[in-house]
This record gives sequence, structure tokens and C-alpha cells, in this order.
Amino acid sequence: KFPVVISGDHSNAGGTISGLKKSYMNSRIGLVWIDAHADLHSPFTTPSGNVHGMAVATAIKENNIDNAINEPSDKIIDLWSKLSGDERRVNPSDIVYVGLRSVEDAESFLIHKYGMGVHTVNDLRAKGVDRIVKDIGLQLDQCDVIYVSFDVDSMDPSVSNGTGTPVNNGLSKQEALELLKALASHSKVKCIEFTEINPSLDTKGEPMGEVAGQLLHETINCLNKRISK
Repeated sequence: KFPVVISGDHSNAGGTISGLKKSYMNSRIGLVWIDAHADLHSPFTTPSGNVHGMAVATAIKENNIDNAINEPSDKIIDLWSKLSGDERRVNPSDIVYVGLRSVEDAESFLIHKYGMGVHTVNDLRAKGVDRIVKDIGLQLDQCDVIYVSFDVDSMDPSVSNGTGTPVNNGLSKQEALELLKALASHSKVKCIEFTEINPSLDTKGEPMGEVAGQLLHETINCLNKRISK
């Protein structure tokens, strides 16, 4: 009835979005990306080569040649083309970021070019979760289906260090919980992902496995209440 995805690496989301588009072929899909990072790189712009920084770019089939710093091989270009598919799965203007705070220039270029939504941690604290979720709903009003991808590095490292790319000034566990529960209650949300969970990296705070488990449990409770109505 409702897919909940648990993954170790955010590159997985590219496949999830592709699957969601195949399931809702004639529907307009909105993307809520709760993450410290934009994940908008392509092989042409990536400073690291990490595919987990490219998932959103595959969804919008974006090479971002204007900001190229690399010359990928023919093999990589072919693989990238296969990952990106034949057409866009998500319109770029139907993407909303929450918790974004570590963005490269090439990614900022695309965010501004396409008018993607961005709600920082400070925005969430100033306006409150309910207002942020309402604003997300307004931006994605024309979408039929909404996919929520929750990267645990959207939370502050003081919560837990159990993720590969922690960034300071993130969400508290309570803020993340309120946000996830509010989104899970939204009728257009049809899939939620929890990703970048790596308890082996825990050095302070609560163990990430426990934190993510608590958030997942509460989110599924909200989903069950919504689906059973």
C-alpha cells in the first residue's frame, strides 16, 4: 500500500524515483528532499565523483554542462545516460529542499535557474513545521504524487554522528520527527525514504540506529493512521 525505503546510500533514491514514476506513469511527481546537501551534481560537475551526490540530477535529467569541471569518459557518459533515463521523472520546479546548508556553486546555479524551493533549518525554526509543510504543499500543489526522501545528515551531528557526511547546524531529532510526521499525514505523499544511516560511524550523541529507528517507528504510525481511515 505504501513503500517505505531504508537505504545506506542516497544514490538509491534515483532508482526509487524511477520506480515511482513507473508506478504513477501519468502523474506529476513532487520531490521533498530533506538533506544537508542538494545532490544535484552530474559527472560533469561533481568535485568528488560520489554518485550519492547525483540522485536529484538523475531525476531531472540534468547534466549542467554550463558548470562543467570534468570531462567524463564515454563509458561514464553512457552509464549516466542510463541512470537518467529517456526523460525527466520530476520537473525541476517540483523539488523542495528542507535543511539544506552545504551546497556547491554548480548546484546553486540549478536551484536558482529552476526556482526550486529551499527551507533552511533557520526558516523551519522561525516559521514552525506546520508553516513549512503548508508552503511545501503550496509549491507542489499541481503535483499528484509526492516523494519524501529523508537523509539523516539533515540532522545536527550532536544528535548522532552515524552518517557519512555530517554538517553542523542541522535539525534536532524533535524537529525531524515533527516534520516527518506532518509529511506522512499529507494525502499526496506516496513514498518515504530513510537514507545515509551508518551506525558504524557513531562517535557521539545517540546511536544513529536508535535515532533513525525511533523516527521510522513514529512515521509509520502516522502512515498507518492515514491509510486505515
